[in-house]
Amino acid sequence: MGSFFAELKRRHLYRVAAAYAVVAWVLLQIVNNIAPGLNLPNWAVALTIVLLAIGFPIALLFAWIHQLAPADGALPRAAAGKLDWLLITALVAVLAAVSYQQLAASRLAPSQQASISAAREAETFAQLASPELCQFYKDLTASWNLLAAEIEQASRIG
Repeated sequence: MGSFFAELKRRHLYRVAAAYAVVAWVLLQIVNNIAPGLNLPNWAVALTIVLLAIGFPIALLFAWIHQLAPADGALPRAAAGKLDWLLITALVAVLAAVSYQQLAASRLAPSQQASISAAREAETFAQLASPELCQFYKDLTASWNLLAAEIEQASRIG
């Protein structure tokens, strides 16, 4: 098993896998951000994910074939270079960003996120406006939060 991983390293498949993961993540982010603006159907994002998943083993296969052993059978020793460390760092950064996006957003309920956002807006507004206008804005924000909570509760019942 150790010789298998050594062969993967010698053929630079780790580099290809890391580069593919980074590029695939960037493409998914682009599609997720552009799809609503272009009024693309929901299956467009799913199709992108499926195509990227199908393309991953194909990219690894091409990388494997490209680095076939030389005719004399001599296998050069694979060494970790600057590009390897750069790809590892980029992959760790992408994984950290994705994990943070998924975990941080799921900890708070939507109504809590709205109230936190409204509180931040109220604090910013308080620094710029008169006290009467600030109080009106806080009351308005509080009533919006109550309305949002009631709508959310009604949608659960119905």
